[in-house]
Amino acid sequence: MLKPRSFEAICKIFRDRITSVSELKFSIQTNGTILNDTWLELFREYFVRVGVSIDGDREAHDRYRLDHRSQSTFDRTEQNIRRLVAWAGDEKPLVPATISVLDCRNDYRRIYAYLRGLGIEQMSFLLPDRNIDSGFATREASGKAYGHSLLEIFEAWLTEDNPDI
Repeated sequence: MLKPRSFEAICKIFRDRITSVSELKFSIQTNGTILNDTWLELFREYFVRVGVSIDGDREAHDRYRLDHRSQSTFDRTEQNIRRLVAWAGDEKPLVPATISVLDCRNDYRRIYAYLRGLGIEQMSFLLPDRNIDSGFATREASGKAYGHSLLEIFEAWLTEDNPDI
């Protein structure tokens, strides 16, 4: 929602006032639907680490991540992740990270492989926002089912056996 020039002004204020007394690192979390050269220039100038919210492949992502017109955001998000990975090049800290909200209906071995195929090296998988009052979305969506999803991710990671991930 923030325009690039407003973001730049904020980063400049923080950098000018904080770096003399403390180390400063910038990061943002985005749905990844809007990315242009201006943003990329700012990310490089202020060494901004970018996290992109993507729940997995098209099927997983489109279940909940639609735009305000109920249209898919998947193509734009995937394209911009690829663009960020290419833009980061060998600067590992600038390679985007992802955040995915777990849905026990997904195959997380497949989703792990999909995200790795995009060039993602840092992934976070979050349990859905639930509390004792809201319960789980369906009867099948139990704590045990979510534990199984987390196990699938762990097994995919363990099988890859790459300490950089």
